[in-house]
Amino acid sequence: MSTSTLESRRLHTSETAQSMQDVRYEIDRLDRELVKLLAERQSFMDAAARIKGSRAAVLDRPRIEDVVTKVLA
Repeated sequence: MSTSTLESRRLHTSETAQSMQDVRYEIDRLDRELVKLLAERQSFMDAAARIKGSRAAVLDRPRIEDVVTKVLA
């Protein structure tokens, strides 16, 4: 198994973590995953800006409200 696979492998849940080392490992793993997802999301936002052509065209308040509502649900 590669190092990157080992680094991203879930070893514990919040219920099974027995030490601060376990907790920190999982928090760090989640942080790495979040950063990867945010970077991927940003690349699609960049594509939207490229496709729409102007900053004003990219801003879509109803879409923003929809995304926030879904996240908070």
